[in-house]
Amino acid sequence: MNISLAVSDSENHVVTTLTEWVKLKLFDRNNLWSSRTAHAVVTPGLCTDVILGLPLLKVNKIITDHSNNTCVAKDNGYDLLNPPAAPEEKEPFMSLQEKHREL
Repeated sequence: MNISLAVSDSENHVVTTLTEWVKLKLFDRNNLWSSRTAHAVVTPGLCTDVILGLPLLKVNKIITDHSNNTCVAKDNGYDLLNPPAAPEEKEPFMSLQEKHREL
């Protein structure tokens, strides 16, 4: 894939060829949502780790509403920009016998 920087000077138009891709599957921090696997082009030197393009948004049926600051997966209504709070840690499992001994 041949690309050039969108902000490059028209006199110094540099074309770069991207030749590598990976299979990419994303998860939210709480593992409540995961994307479908998509092919992602490896682009060295970006200002961020991952840029999600239209193909990934389309295959995962993600709808962005800029005025409401939401990014919702249509299949299950999960809002990627406003995830629920992380679940509280539960006490470790203790058998009835262990509880009895502790009491």
